[in-house]
Amino acid sequence: MNLLECLNDNSGAVQAIAVLALVVVTAVYAWLTRDMSKAAREQTQRAAELAEETRTSRLDSLRPILEIRPVEVLHSHVLLKQGLLAKEGRLPPNLNCSVRNIGPGPALNVLLHTWRPDLEEPGSLQLGAIAAGENVGARELHLEPADEADKRLLRVKYEDLYGRKFLSSREVQVVPREGTFEIGPLRVQGIEESRDL
Repeated sequence: MNLLECLNDNSGAVQAIAVLALVVVTAVYAWLTRDMSKAAREQTQRAAELAEETRTSRLDSLRPILEIRPVEVLHSHVLLKQGLLAKEGRLPPNLNCSVRNIGPGPALNVLLHTWRPDLEEPGSLQLGAIAAGENVGARELHLEPADEADKRLLRVKYEDLYGRKFLSSREVQVVPREGTFEIGPLRVQGIEESRDL
């Protein structure tokens, strides 16, 4: 009996073994394809995260940061008035402040909440743009009410080159026993698009 006769006689068994081998090869191929698909999805997700980090880094590389600093008042009548108000536990309606851009990019559409002496009330002053490193001289910034009754806020709103809106603020709190007030740390936060500048 030769090999061909043996295969012909057992053709059903040979076909079953071949089909079984094909099923095993197909299963291995499907398993490897699933792993490759999973790895491709993970790689795509990592690439998207990296692209977002790069975008954020690019945006932040030109982000302005406006610092609000109280300016020392040289007029004795203003100092006296502020000292008397502080001893009474009250804050003045405004403070002389300078605004400096300490960020790497320009601040656009800068809006100060100022004291308007001509109207004897608070108002807004649109400054336009403040370049990186530029300092805007003394302005009377209006102290806006804060969440706590004994605190007030100095606030400046602005945009970056990409139209993202920001708010720089500092809390001001009276210290009655010293006849003065404390200025808190600078806080910078993004403003949602739905809020007006």
